[in-house]
Amino acid sequence: MTVVGNDLIKQVFDLLQEFNCNVKIEGHTDNSPIRTEQFISNWELSAARAAEVARVLVEAGFPSTQLSIEGFTQYRPKVPNVSRQARATNSRVEIVYQRGSARKHMVDLLRRNSR
Repeated sequence: MTVVGNDLIKQVFDLLQEFNCNVKIEGHTDNSPIRTEQFISNWELSAARAAEVARVLVEAGFPSTQLSIEGFTQYRPKVPNVSRQARATNSRVEIVYQRGSARKHMVDLLRRNSR
C-alpha cells in the first residue's frame, strides 16, 4: 500500500471513529485475467486488496469485530472495461458503512481525496 493510500485510510479511520458502525471493505478488479505466484486469479487479488485496507484500519485502532471483507473480482464494474482508465476505475477498494446512510458521504470523501 502506498503512503498516499495509508494516509487516505487513516482519514477514513478518523471519519469512522465518529460513528459506531460496522464496516465492509469491498475489493474489486478489472476484467483482465491475472495469474501470478501471489494471485492465481482476480478472486485472490480482490480479496487481498480488501484485506490490506482492513489490516491498516485495525492497526490504526478500528475494532476488528466491526469489520468484514469481500472480494468481488471483476463482477461489479463501475464502468465498462474498454480502456486503461476504465480498468483503473474498476480496480478499487470501497469502504461501505453498514448502516447505509453514510455510504455516499464516505464514497464522496474517497473520491475527493483520490484526485
